[in-house]
Amino acid sequence: MRRTEKTTKATTGGIKSVASHERNWGSEEYVQKSLADAIYSDLEEILEVNQLLPEVSETLASSDFWEDGSLQREFPPGMLMRLTGQGALFDARYIAKLFAGIGSTILGLSKIAPQLFESTLSSNSGPSKGKRPPGRKPEINTPRFEQIEDEISNFPAFGEEGQVSQDFLRAFVQIARGVFRPGLHLSLLPCDNRAYAVNMRLQEGRRYLESDPEILFAQYGFSPQEWTVVGTLGSHAPAGSNEVPDSVELSDAFEDGDINRNRFAQGVNSFVEYFARIGFADLPQFPSFSLVPLAVYRTISTGG
Repeated sequence: MRRTEKTTKATTGGIKSVASHERNWGSEEYVQKSLADAIYSDLEEILEVNQLLPEVSETLASSDFWEDGSLQREFPPGMLMRLTGQGALFDARYIAKLFAGIGSTILGLSKIAPQLFESTLSSNSGPSKGKRPPGRKPEINTPRFEQIEDEISNFPAFGEEGQVSQDFLRAFVQIARGVFRPGLHLSLLPCDNRAYAVNMRLQEGRRYLESDPEILFAQYGFSPQEWTVVGTLGSHAPAGSNEVPDSVELSDAFEDGDINRNRFAQGVNSFVEYFARIGFADLPQFPSFSLVPLAVYRTISTGG
């Protein structure tokens, strides 16, 4: 929202002894929102009046609905729904900043309050002065690109046998940004089986929660809370075994010296689905599904 105030003055003269003077003032206000945000409240009301917005919370609360194939049969991709359930926010970028802060705190404490670490630090637990920490030396002639885990500075390791080190925290962030691509994610857990989830990525630039990620985590924390989401079903996670796919289909894409684009895409997709099934890709795992959110609300409690 932007507010502008302006005042203008004008003095004019013409015939001798005749002049005029005027002064104008006023203010203008502008509200900037994306079109989707601006029209959503009207859309939801229309959908409810015409009974086009099914409430699916009770249905998804049953583990049997997820396990017997009903989910894929009754909830097709593109289906519009409203869902309320326990959910948690996640953002790999925020995790990196959080761990960077922890590393900075440990480094500072090791300098001004070393007694805090006497029982856990060993003489060689931290990186040697002037040397790179273990596992951080890049290969010769290999360009290295800055990643979000590089925000975690070197600090003295602590804990039993010094297992909490800068490399330990960096490894956490590396896994986090691989499994969840950097960005704000919300995972709803609508039933007792916590392995079944509704996954969504909250698009940047939309006013879902009216705050940037760092403020959101400071306000809402990491523990699951009750959220309500309205959106369309994006895709179901594919079922299948956890065996590595046969590369024959991918090899067939390069027959006769040409590239068959369709076969190549199908072969690559089979590997993408494999990595999704074992949790290595930022995609839902079977039988979970993704949701394209139109609106996100947090339940407001009136107290007991």
